[in-house]
Amino acid sequence: FRSHDFDVKFIALNPMTFELLKLIDQKEMTGEQALVRLAETLHHPNPDAVVQFGAEILCDLANQQAIIGSI
Repeated sequence: FRSHDFDVKFIALNPMTFELLKLIDQKEMTGEQALVRLAETLHHPNPDAVVQFGAEILCDLANQQAIIGSI
């Protein structure tokens, strides 16, 4: 990705983060909607934990300027 000042940067994504970003991009969902959907897809026993952890990932990506927006 390119930062706001056009520096080229790279981030290695794990499969779940990749799926999260695909949901947000392809389905035009908010971060929270995509995290809830991901938790449902995984049949996770604690969806709130997925949402909380995923929100932290999205904040980290935003802080690195890899994405814009908020959950």
